Amino acid sequence: MKDKSDKTKGFTLIELVVVITIMGVVLSFVLPTFHSFRLFSRSGTSAGKIAAAVSALKQRAVAEGRNYTLHMDPGIGRIWITHEFMEKEDREAAENNGMVLENGTFLVDVEFPGNPGSTDSAEIFFSREGYSDMARIHLEGPENEITIIIEPFLAEVEIEKRYVSFDGCS
Repeated sequence: MKDKSDKTKGFTLIELVVVITIMGVVLSFVLPTFHSFRLFSRSGTSAGKIAAAVSALKQRAVAEGRNYTLHMDPGIGRIWITHEFMEKEDREAAENNGMVLENGTFLVDVEFPGNPGSTDSAEIFFSREGYSDMARIHLEGPENEITIIIEPFLAEVEIEKRYVSFDGCS
């Protein structure tokens, strides 16, 4: 007579299918996040920090259900973020504590479609519905010119190591 403990232990086919299906569902939510993650990004540079801030703002606006604005002032080289529910004091604090460009990088201008690059302060809008203004942020670094390209419906931000305007001039 055989003992029941002699049976081979293992998983049934149904158990394996259920586990693989659950893992597939979880991965379908996680992979888009990893797609935008870059292990060796240029986030240490001013251009990389701005690009990371823009990508994060697009996601944050949708996640929090708030409209955000990225303010840029080429005159003082400062960049700061506000949202629609901020009080006046909080907006002023955000401006005073904003990111200042470093390492010899200068904010040349911000360009929108149909408007040439402006050296005045500019605002780039990020909607809670998932879109943003189309814009080109032009920086000048110690070695080259840099353009950060913001597309309205894309989460990724493109960085070009040259001056790229909307009219195609470089």
